[in-house]
Amino acid sequence: MIGLRVQFGRSVILDGLSLIVPSGGIVAVTGRPHSGKSALCEAIFGRPKNFTGTVHVWGLDARTELRSIRQRVTWIAGSGVLEPHLTARQNVSLALRLSSASHPGTLAVDRALRESDLPDRAFDRRAESLSPFERWSTSVALARLRPAHIVLFDDPTALFGPSESRRSTLLIRELSAQGLACLITTTDEYFADEVAGVVYAIERGRLSTERVSQRHGNHNGRPGNPGPTSQE
Repeated sequence: MIGLRVQFGRSVILDGLSLIVPSGGIVAVTGRPHSGKSALCEAIFGRPKNFTGTVHVWGLDARTELRSIRQRVTWIAGSGVLEPHLTARQNVSLALRLSSASHPGTLAVDRALRESDLPDRAFDRRAESLSPFERWSTSVALARLRPAHIVLFDDPTALFGPSESRRSTLLIRELSAQGLACLITTTDEYFADEVAGVVYAIERGRLSTERVSQRHGNHNGRPGNPGPTSQE
C-alpha cells in the first residue's frame, strides 16, 4: 500500500499510510482503540469505499479486482467471526465453499483444526459455545486450508489470557513459516514485540517512524521505504 487515505465524513482515519508486508514475514501495527487499525485491514480486504491511494495484493488492485483479492486474503477479525449455530468443523467447510476454495475433505479439516490447537472434543460443538481462543483457532484452521497469501489478524489477543496469547504467537509463526504474509493489528504492544519481526506504531492516521522495532534480521523497510522483495 502506498499513500493510503481513509476518510469517513470529515474525519481522516488513515492519512497517507504506506506499508508493505513480505511473504513469510510477520508485521504488526500497534495503536490505541479507534486509531485506524481495523480500517487498515478493511482497506486491504477491499471493504471501505471512501479511500484514496493504492492498495495492491499480489499485484491486484483493491478497487477493481476485489473478488480475486478476497480469494487471496484471510481476515481473522478479533477472536474469529463464525456462524454461531454451526460447529467448528461446519464453519470451516462453509467458509471454504463461500470463498470458492476446493474442499480438502473431512480428514484434512480435522487435521487443520487439530494443528491449530483446537481440541478434538470441540470439533462438533457449536461456535456459540466455544471460547474466544477456540473460535480464533477455528479461523486459523481455515487460514491453513485456504489458498490465500495473506492473513490479517485484527486485535487477536483482546480476549485472551497470557497462556492463550503465547499459544497464538506459536500458531502465527507456523503460518509465517508456511510462506504466508501475516499482518497483525493490536493494542497489545508486548504481544506485537513478541510475535512480529517488524512493529510499527500508528498515530494520528500515520505510521510513526519513531516507534518502529525490527527483530530477527527481518528485511522489511521502514514506512515509506519498503524492502524490494515485499508482498503487499
